[in-house]
Amino acid sequence: MGAAKLMRILGILSILFGLLIAFGYPTYHDTFANFEIGKYAIYDKSAGFQDQTIWLTPEDGPVEISFEANMDGTRPSAETATSFMLQINNADQLLLSELINLAPAAEGDATTAPLQFEINNLPVTDSALHAFVFSSSDWTDSPISNINMTITGIAVVMNDTLPTVGYVLVGLGAILYLVGGRRKAKKSGKPPTGRRSKTSQIGRRAEPVSSKPKEAEEPARKWGRDGD
Repeated sequence: MGAAKLMRILGILSILFGLLIAFGYPTYHDTFANFEIGKYAIYDKSAGFQDQTIWLTPEDGPVEISFEANMDGTRPSAETATSFMLQINNADQLLLSELINLAPAAEGDATTAPLQFEINNLPVTDSALHAFVFSSSDWTDSPISNINMTITGIAVVMNDTLPTVGYVLVGLGAILYLVGGRRKAKKSGKPPTGRRSKTSQIGRRAEPVSSKPKEAEEPARKWGRDGD
């Protein structure tokens, strides 16, 4: 295999891989990742905490569990109860036990923004019903009116550098392909010959070809004594 052909093959492969990374990866991420499994009301001031039973599979993992608490208009003080316990278990084992400490959101007006908390990268090992059990201390004077829990499947953050790598591979592949094509053209070039180019006959009137056989020429008459 010649060097020019190898360069063209490498160029094509680089372009294909680049397109796959630059466009295929974001499409996959937007289509299959970060999908909402469900949103659940886990607390209401009048009814208290409500445990949840949710079906999860390994294909859903890793999952993200986020909490958002709305208040009745009074911002919680340092002494106000805004934390509770969460335990997640399936039929076989306890998967998670964590203190959920609700805090003001990073964005928005600090006086009106809801309280939030997130649990990231929680693996799911079995296809089973998972029990979400909540417990807390006395929330009688809590300003929190309700809490919603959202579970997100395949919760992964998109790698922003991969599309850029894909664009670079596409550009590199195009350069390899073009350079390989030029090398092939130079290698296959032939020196000019003395033969007249066919294009040089363009515009010239072709001489008619006679269908009559050509008559033999008579020998030239000799003059002199021998020719009498």
